[in-house]
Amino acid sequence: MSGHREAIEGTLAAIFSGLTGHQPGSGSDEHPETLYVIAAALLSAGRITGATRLLRRLDALTAFRSDSQRWRGRSEYLWALHADQTGDVPGVLEHCAASTRAIGSVHGPGEPDPPDASGSLSLVQTIDAVALARLPVLAARAHVGLGDPEGAQAVLEERYHSVENAATHQPGILAMVACRQGRLSDALQLATTALRRMPEHDSGSEFVDLEARLVLAGVFYERNDLRAAQQHLDAALHVACVTGARTWIWAVEIDAARLLLAQQDAEGAAYRLAHVRRVQEAGSLPQPLAEKLNRVEIDCRLHRGDVEGALLIAKSSPPEALSCETLARLDLHRCRPDQALARLRSARPARLPEKVRRLVLSAFAESQQGRRSRAIGTLRRAVEATRSEGCVRPFLAEPARALPLLRGMDAYSSDPFLARLVREVELVAPPATSSGGAGPLESLSEREMEVLRYLSSHLSLRQISDCLIVSPNTVKTHVMSIYRKMGVNSRHEAVTMSLQHGLV
Repeated sequence: MSGHREAIEGTLAAIFSGLTGHQPGSGSDEHPETLYVIAAALLSAGRITGATRLLRRLDALTAFRSDSQRWRGRSEYLWALHADQTGDVPGVLEHCAASTRAIGSVHGPGEPDPPDASGSLSLVQTIDAVALARLPVLAARAHVGLGDPEGAQAVLEERYHSVENAATHQPGILAMVACRQGRLSDALQLATTALRRMPEHDSGSEFVDLEARLVLAGVFYERNDLRAAQQHLDAALHVACVTGARTWIWAVEIDAARLLLAQQDAEGAAYRLAHVRRVQEAGSLPQPLAEKLNRVEIDCRLHRGDVEGALLIAKSSPPEALSCETLARLDLHRCRPDQALARLRSARPARLPEKVRRLVLSAFAESQQGRRSRAIGTLRRAVEATRSEGCVRPFLAEPARALPLLRGMDAYSSDPFLARLVREVELVAPPATSSGGAGPLESLSEREMEVLRYLSSHLSLRQISDCLIVSPNTVKTHVMSIYRKMGVNSRHEAVTMSLQHGLV
């Protein structure tokens, strides 16, 4: 297959070099074979607009031929490539399935045309052979892009007959599968293997490089090795820019913004997200990336204290586009722990990364409700769930909330992994004080401290007064005194400061 690929790439390059003045619709375009080869050349060169016109003409010319099924299989393969380059991930799966069905109705599944009398393959037959090899790869990559790593693994298992053979031939895609499933050690090994084998890879070496780099950046990000994550993101961006793969460039930009947030550079993250947002407003951003953009921008706005801005983005997003973890974080910042817990508990079963994040957020919500011992127990389950993979990022998203609970896990005081978590959270958490209070909180009375803890819940002032068995006016008086002593102007600011001091 590698010899066939070299032949097709050389021939397509020669064809493309003569396409400068090519005008679709000329006499030579009336031959389906010519259209097929030139469209493949244009797609190989990233010239989407020209390829689109030729593919439509090819479909029209071959629709009523006696061998229309054969041409349907070829055209659908090129449309799958087209969708892959334009970021239409669902379209990739649709066209791959249609091409596979059409090819299977002409030959057996996976059987190309035989060579001619001379024993060699024509250029059209060579493209056909490459299509048979690439269709499962395109479909598997699309499954990963749609958040279905199990579907990607199933496609590759069917193509290569076992997971072991699939790992030999497509380690980059299986690395993405492992990363999505939270198997960080497996992802690290597979991505490293993909990079090592890349020069001898049969097809799509630029995608292998990008896939592997993004997986490695993701693994190191989750393990909070931000320097290594930055190196792989920089390498991925370089490859994406050299190949002109715009969808990959935008994917790297969003991941880079997420990394800047982890590095406490919210302004830098906001700048990069604004650049991608302009692409989305122009209608050029694929839907999966648009959804990821919204999630990361919500995190960025929460990091900057812009809860209202984060809420506006959430309201403008389709309900299915935001994870329950993102919405639960919004609930916590809006002092609605009950709603956050209900959302997290009613969510569908999750893979390991989502499971750990849900446990961490549940612990924060329970702490905000004043159930500290239960919150510590829930956080302990999160620590145990991620211990083998060393994933620490879920504990760092809200360090002011996490640190008091991690320190409260006395039973694990000699645990090296817990000690590492505490150290890493301490590096990014605001300065904390003991529960006795300090600075702007030291002058709060015992009753005011009690009211302050209730402010972190979703309860209204009237409901708080019922809990404390006092009048609503008394609670309002306490609240105004709390604001004055703390130097804040709102309930949200008061709760944020109390979180920073480990009081709720």
